[in-house]
Amino acid sequence: MNGSTKCNRYHHLGWFHGVELFEASFRNQTFARHSHEGFAIGAIGEGVGGYLCRGESMVLPAGSLSLMNPDEPHTGRAAAGHVRDNMLYASEKAMHSVLGLRDLRGFGEIAPQDRGLRLTRALTRLSWCLNNPSEVASRLGAEEAVHEVLTQAFAQYGGAELRQPGREPAAIRTLLVQIEAAIVAGFCDQAHLIRQFRRHYGVTPGALIRH
Repeated sequence: MNGSTKCNRYHHLGWFHGVELFEASFRNQTFARHSHEGFAIGAIGEGVGGYLCRGESMVLPAGSLSLMNPDEPHTGRAAAGHVRDNMLYASEKAMHSVLGLRDLRGFGEIAPQDRGLRLTRALTRLSWCLNNPSEVASRLGAEEAVHEVLTQAFAQYGGAELRQPGREPAAIRTLLVQIEAAIVAGFCDQAHLIRQFRRHYGVTPGALIRH
């Protein structure tokens, strides 16, 4: 790697399956040929990035996604202007644990357009949660954002069949408020709660409250 960097930030979620988020901000920077042990899921928020991958030279303008499967070799560069992106890294084991899926097909496209910018927004929310640790229940918010990133990525671009949210009764909302209070007080495990709740209802507790 060479060139100048600006405001790069790295977050390691050691408490949540070792998921990592890299907030990259650079202009004249290249990344030599490399690969990642797990999945890499990112969104270009500004500028134009570029890859050499699968024998093809790719250009990624703002609004593009970067979806890499484990051990997929590629290079990287700023193709034009100041590039800003958020990139989430997660092992296959983390994917299985978070999504509750037995099989993962992986990504067929490396640089699709982000339909509706839903994955971009989920990554932005994760970045916000990790950069505002003083917020109440920010750890829960970060875990929910990770769930949303992985769900959007694999449901839309990885061919995963995930359970869709249902129409839960109002009583569930009251219960969720009580659950959130218990989490903040430290009476229950956040990761386990989110995982089990999503498996049963198809949506995280916080997302259901917002609905």
